[in-house]
Amino acid sequence: MIRITKLSIAGALASASLCAPAVAQDDITTIKPEIAPKNVSGAEEAEMMAALQQMFQAEPLTAEQEARLPEARAVVVKVLPEGFYGQMMGDMMDSIMQPLFGMVTGPLGARGLIERKVGLEGENLPDLTDEQSEQIVDLLDPKAEQRAEQIQGVLTSFMTDMFARLEPPMRDGLTNAYAVRFSERELGDITAFFATPTGARYASESMAVFADPQVMSAMMQSVPAMLGSLPEMAGELEAAAAELPEARGYDDLSSAERSRLAGLLDLSEVELRQKMAAAAEAEAMADTSRED
Repeated sequence: MIRITKLSIAGALASASLCAPAVAQDDITTIKPEIAPKNVSGAEEAEMMAALQQMFQAEPLTAEQEARLPEARAVVVKVLPEGFYGQMMGDMMDSIMQPLFGMVTGPLGARGLIERKVGLEGENLPDLTDEQSEQIVDLLDPKAEQRAEQIQGVLTSFMTDMFARLEPPMRDGLTNAYAVRFSERELGDITAFFATPTGARYASESMAVFADPQVMSAMMQSVPAMLGSLPEMAGELEAAAAELPEARGYDDLSSAERSRLAGLLDLSEVELRQKMAAAAEAEAMADTSRED
C-alpha cells in the first residue's frame, strides 16, 4: 500500500529541498491510494499547516538587499533554469520506481502474493527460483507487471508536475537568498561563470543556500496549494487500478491452475484451498480495518 500523508510531505519539504515521497508497502504487488489520517479535521489540518509555515518565516530583505534582486535573479536563472526542477524530479522518480516495480515478478513479488493470497508466511514460505516466482505471479496476478507500470506512470507524472509547480517559488526564494548572501560585485562575478575568486565562494555556498531561510520560507508558502492536488492523485491511482482485475483468489483459478500452484508450493489442493480462503478473509478484514 502507498500511504501518503499531507503532513509527512510537508515535513519532507521542510527538511530538504530535494525529496521523494515516503512510500510504505505491504508488498510491491499491492498498491492502494490512501490519503491519511482520516481523524484529522480540515480545521485542525489548516492550523497545523499554518504553524508549519510560521516556523519557516524569513527576515524581510533590507533596502540594500532588495536593490540586488535583479543581479541575484540573473544568477538564479542560470542555476535553476525553467523546467529543470520538474524534469530532474521526474527522472529521479523513474530511477527509483523502475527497479522497485521491476521486482513484481521476482521472488519478492511472489512472496508478497503468497503471503496475501495463500496465507503462507515466514518459515512456511518455500525457497523459489526466479522461474518459479514468475510462474506463481503469473498464476495469482497475471496483470502484476502492467499494474506496476500503470502506478509508476501515475506517480512519475504526478511528482514531475508537483515539482514543476514548486519551481517558481523555489526560484523566488533562491533569488532572495542570493541577494542576501552576495554583494552586487560578487553577483556579477558569479554570472561570469566562476571566472573570479568570488566564483569560488559561490561554489562553496551553492549547496548551503538550499537550506537558507529565504528558500525554506518560499517553499513552505507553496505547500498548501501543492497538497491540495493529493486527492486528485489518489483518484488517478484508483482509476488506474480499476482498469485491471484484482490479483486472483482460489475461485478464480482453473482446476489445472490450482493443481499447478499447489505443486509449486508443495501443498495438497485441499491445503491450498483452505489457506487461500483464510488469506482472503484476513485480507478483507485488513481492508475493512484500514477503511475504518
